[in-house]
Amino acid sequence: MPVRVHERMSRMSASKTEQRDFAQPIDRVYEICCSEEFLLRSGGTSERPVTIVDSRYERRDDGSVFSEATAEQVMQPPEDAGEDVKPKTLRMTQSSTVFPLENDSFRIESEASLPGNTGRMSITFHYSALRGESGQGEAGGGEAGQSETNQVGEKPLGCHVEAKATAKSRIPVVGRKLEKSVVSSLGSSLDRTIERINDLATQTWGQ
Repeated sequence: MPVRVHERMSRMSASKTEQRDFAQPIDRVYEICCSEEFLLRSGGTSERPVTIVDSRYERRDDGSVFSEATAEQVMQPPEDAGEDVKPKTLRMTQSSTVFPLENDSFRIESEASLPGNTGRMSITFHYSALRGESGQGEAGGGEAGQSETNQVGEKPLGCHVEAKATAKSRIPVVGRKLEKSVVSSLGSSLDRTIERINDLATQTWGQ
């Protein structure tokens, strides 16, 4: 699986870009990404579970899909912490908009509060069809490639996704560390997103 990473640190924010290719057709990926099960499902892990406490889902007249979810995560203190140190509950609200599928591509724009409401994080996902001749895949899915998707000899090879995360904190010094920590997890977060898409595809279509 091709992996490309670009990371940039600026004075006011931190940003990072990750890209992946995976074997699902673009129309199936779009259907999954528009579903309530995908948009409103907790993104936590077994070690750090996340509980959704409030949610909203809306299909809009312009063809986009909007969702908003508020989640809580209990952070346990370190093992060497004193007995007086209690677990902390972090609350975060994330909103996402899935834009319509056009020319074999679509995008999702998400915004969320940083832990402790110390700033904001935005993530944009660009999904596009992977196509090529005689089974040879080309990552990227730019406009030139998409305009030729109906030509004889082309085969759908799967999906390409590019994700860009930007975090901006209002707290100096400590906020810089938090920003870098948040965007550094983009790769693992994107891998979990693809895993969720594959799992939902298997549940619905058996593959």
